[in-house]
Amino acid sequence: MDPKVNRAIELWCSAWSSSLARLMSGLTGSDWTAQASERGNELTCDIWFGICATEPRHGAQRMALGLKDAATVLTLFTGEAAETSAALGEVQQEALTEFMRQWAGLAQSALKPDFGEITLEVSHPSQMTAPNQVPALLQVGDGSSSLQVLLQFSDELARVLGDRDAEADTDSKAAPAPAKPAARVAQMVREGNLELLMDLELPASLRFGSKKATLGDLLELSAGAVVELDREVGEPVDLVINDIVVARGEVVVVDGDYGIRITELGPPGQRIGSLLDLKYDNQALSQ
Repeated sequence: MDPKVNRAIELWCSAWSSSLARLMSGLTGSDWTAQASERGNELTCDIWFGICATEPRHGAQRMALGLKDAATVLTLFTGEAAETSAALGEVQQEALTEFMRQWAGLAQSALKPDFGEITLEVSHPSQMTAPNQVPALLQVGDGSSSLQVLLQFSDELARVLGDRDAEADTDSKAAPAPAKPAARVAQMVREGNLELLMDLELPASLRFGSKKATLGDLLELSAGAVVELDREVGEPVDLVINDIVVARGEVVVVDGDYGIRITELGPPGQRIGSLLDLKYDNQALSQ
């Protein structure tokens, strides 16, 4: 088998194993961990489920539980000791399907770092054609109990998993990393293209003062509480853009709205720097 396909399948199995361990830990309250995945048919396959992967990767896998492990899962879900046979009752079928749905939901998050966003849906195993790929045996345990699940890949799923590295290489070569916004602004400034930025809208706010508070202080706040700031009445307020103080002034009322009459102004470089977090010295404004 292609080494890329092998590596992709290992990552895929690892994500499913870790998510199964996480699910079992939540169901039992004990610490379950994933054990090494193995290839082969060492598990007696009694109860089958299908998992379909849709956009952006297509394919399917079949997953099988033995009767003993199926009974373990059913006991956890129903709270009663369960006995199973290959012919599941309606309630048992619904409980195991819900188990698979919860597992698939956790697997989606576990798969994301290596495979991106994937939608997984529990389906009937008959929707998947017989695979040629060697199955993987997923194992999890907490020291006293264990669970095994056989996982079979469709040929299509194995192929698209193996293609992931090729896609990543193609994307990285075809799309060079875009310049940082701050770098683009700096270049415009150097080239004298400031007029291109004149219509850029920026969030501006007034800061009347600040105060350091503990978490306990915050939790004790209630309606009517008074918070004292570090600025006296009559002192100028700050005009802040991108966390940079670009001017100071006095509060005025304009047509019923608050405004600011500028009394102190920062240097042009500082104001340009506030556009997209360019690094300028944010020293105190001159009086």
